[in-house]
Amino acid sequence: MAELVDLRKVDVSSPEILGVTTGQWSEVTFAIQDLDRQLRLVAGHLRPGPEMNKAIAAVDLSVRE
Repeated sequence: MAELVDLRKVDVSSPEILGVTTGQWSEVTFAIQDLDRQLRLVAGHLRPGPEMNKAIAAVDLSVRE
């Protein structure tokens, strides 16, 4: 994810959730479990954004199915 976006803030205040704010002001919330899968998922959504002059406002991946 770091090569795709400019990371501005990383919030580790919760033991089970990782919060990230990007330079494009997207808010991404990750669950600590299965982080690799979540990073691949969000990278797939962030990758086409700049080419289309669009940005994701918020993504919450901390909720489990």
